[in-house]
Amino acid sequence: MDVTFRIRRNAKITSDPKILKSLEINGKEPNSAIVVRIKEAFQHCGKALIRLNTWNLENRVTKGTFPPPGICMLIT
Repeated sequence: MDVTFRIRRNAKITSDPKILKSLEINGKEPNSAIVVRIKEAFQHCGKALIRLNTWNLENRVTKGTFPPPGICMLIT
């Protein structure tokens, strides 16, 4: 599908025992969790994401290198 699901949100890292207990798998709880409170959610045309071509290895930059404004690149 050429559709991106976008959300507006606030997020925080938590170590709340109640939350961590609910995320237990095979008797193991995580040390922390990310709590996301969604304000708004909507679908977005995927063409913009496709045009960014972020998965192309030629677009990656090394750590410590800041990409130019307006260009999305993956950090290796």
